[in-house]
Amino acid sequence: MAKDKKGDVTCRIDEVYGYLNKKETKVLVLVSWNDAPPRVELRKCWKTDDDQLRLGAGIPLDEDEIKKLIKLLEKRPKPVDFNEVFRSSAGIMEKRAAGFKTEDGFVVLRKRGGYGGT
Repeated sequence: MAKDKKGDVTCRIDEVYGYLNKKETKVLVLVSWNDAPPRVELRKCWKTDDDQLRLGAGIPLDEDEIKKLIKLLEKRPKPVDFNEVFRSSAGIMEKRAAGFKTEDGFVVLRKRGGYGGT
């Protein structure tokens, strides 16, 4: 329980959905403040010496905002799978050794010194 200008502030953590990092300094929780209806919040956090979870600054999220956040995260560009790139470019070194050249990762189907002076 912490005090502010308005009096006592109570916090009841109904559910910890999970931590966002290995250091466990950011958490997604279902929390009720001053006996209000619980809401989902993304918060900074820390644990006390007796392993109690304490919440710092955060952002409340309603159901529509959670759905929108999920959609935004799904739209993010996916990381490049270089293993797939290397599998799809099998033989590229042999083609380069045979005189073909590459541009922007693609084999150009003409030999060096061919048409156009390339």
